Amino acid sequence: MATEAGRVQALLTAYRWVAFAGPRTTTGVGVVLLGAVTVPQLSLLGGSRPGWVHVWAVLAVAVALLAVTAMLRARSRVVAGLGWFGGSAVCAVSITLWLLSRTVGLPGLVGTVGRWDHPGATAALGLAAAFLVLHVSLLLGVTVARPGRRHWHD
Repeated sequence: MATEAGRVQALLTAYRWVAFAGPRTTTGVGVVLLGAVTVPQLSLLGGSRPGWVHVWAVLAVAVALLAVTAMLRARSRVVAGLGWFGGSAVCAVSITLWLLSRTVGLPGLVGTVGRWDHPGATAALGLAAAFLVLHVSLLLGVTVARPGRRHWHD
């Protein structure tokens, strides 16, 4: 079983043949993606929606702001990593809520069932997925983010 897990990790990391050493660029892309995912959450604050939607929007924006702050200002990898995990949590919950609202429906949002044609929500879904892919590439060691450095040794 351990050998199989090693093979999968080797495949996912492109056998360490591909690596990107742009910590500021990686962090900047993550911040932009997380910001773009958070903007549609702000639109949930207006209008007549159920209370849980407003709570989710405030929570998502607050966690995203904390995550961006940790990603940009952290001096330790632990704090920066917590920022990345916070951003991934916001993105994963956003994707889950979007899929549930379109398939089975959510309390107070019955009008969204089967509405796959909303371009803003679809774009936010794609950006959230891109953030998750970027975070996975960090966890696998394909990319490196601030405050980390890639120490090349050939």
